[in-house]
Amino acid sequence: MAWPGKLKSPSEYWPPSRRERGTTGPIPTRARPGIGLASGNTDVQFADGIAGLKFEMANPAEADKPKTVAELVAWYDKNMKRALARVQAMTAAQAATPVQFFMFNFPAVFYLGS
Repeated sequence: MAWPGKLKSPSEYWPPSRRERGTTGPIPTRARPGIGLASGNTDVQFADGIAGLKFEMANPAEADKPKTVAELVAWYDKNMKRALARVQAMTAAQAATPVQFFMFNFPAVFYLGS
């Protein structure tokens, strides 16, 4: 099953953290710490669920969680590439297999969306 190369590396759209830029001072009120890991982790979990034909929304161990934006970008790059490689390796029969996701039970390919 082919997967078009639509995804960009997070390093292309996640700027370096304030500490990595050498910026000091108070954090702006619009800052949302941790949101990057939450959304990045969900992307990886979802791709793994499609490839594994079962959604297991487990979080990474505390020791494996990134501590900086640079670590988050590297974690996302590594894990998303691994998960998408699993999706690309799926056969047509696997892609057509129904997968339960909450109240939905659609073929795995349905969850790839656009």
